[in-house]
Amino acid sequence: MPKIFMYTKNRALRLLFLTIHTELTELQFLHQHLTVDTFDDEAKVRDDIRRAHKLADMVIVCPHWGTEYVYESTSYQDQWTNVFLEEGVDVVLGTHPHVIEPVKEFTRESDGHKMVVYYSLGNFVSNQDEIPRMIGGMAKLTLYKKGDNASIKSYEFEPVVTHKRYGYKEITTYKLSDYTPELASQNKILSDPTCSVSYTHLTLP
Repeated sequence: MPKIFMYTKNRALRLLFLTIHTELTELQFLHQHLTVDTFDDEAKVRDDIRRAHKLADMVIVCPHWGTEYVYESTSYQDQWTNVFLEEGVDVVLGTHPHVIEPVKEFTRESDGHKMVVYYSLGNFVSNQDEIPRMIGGMAKLTLYKKGDNASIKSYEFEPVVTHKRYGYKEITTYKLSDYTPELASQNKILSDPTCSVSYTHLTLP
């Protein structure tokens, strides 16, 4: 039976994170063996989500899914989105494509339960050189609990940009809103002749 790790703050709101991968089944972190669910066992994923609901107020799933460098969700992601919605997941934080994919809100018809899906947050920090892979984002959520009921009050996407100079120690991340023309002019990515200093405005659908 895999270990499940939960985040709590003053025991007021209990958040439980589940990670789902395409192939990886076990990893070691801080001398602990952690078991990670895989997409090839839907029954086990559903069972772990149900276990999570018994332990926490809200369940957040972090799937490693999608197709690299593709900007829209695939049918495979859509299929699993339906599974997560059926099981009452609250938030999905997707990774793997290395580029930003849509953010969408879903409502379960049976009871009105809402789920927010960030299909891909892109690269938070990256040593890749292609322009779209220099932009990523952070999920910004306001979570609300009253009595025994917890829900998402609001959600946003905070764009970030990888700032590269020369050498691994010179790679860092800025919020796009804080990224000035002066900083942009110093980014190594400008060595790509197709790149120019410009601002990108990203909004949720």
